[in-house]
Order: sequence, then C-alpha cells, then structure tokens
Amino acid sequence: MVGYPREIELKMQRLCAMLSEKGRRRYAGIESAKLGHGGIG
Repeated sequence: MVGYPREIELKMQRLCAMLSEKGRRRYAGIESAKLGHGGIG
C-alpha cells in the first residue's frame, strides 16, 4: 500500500481536525478520487 510521507500525513491530520463534518467529507471525497475505482491507485 502506498501512503504519504509521515510529515504530510501529520499535516493532513491536523487539517482534518480543524474542519467541520461537511469539510471532512469533502476532503475525503477528494482523497478517494485520487485513488480511483476500487481504492487502489
């Protein structure tokens, strides 16, 4: 499984902590679109 570098992952986690539920859902949608159908990029 390919992931993000730890530094980027921590920044993403901090960003998500500041977002509303709607914002988190939008962010998750953007991330899932990068992976494409089936969830494997």
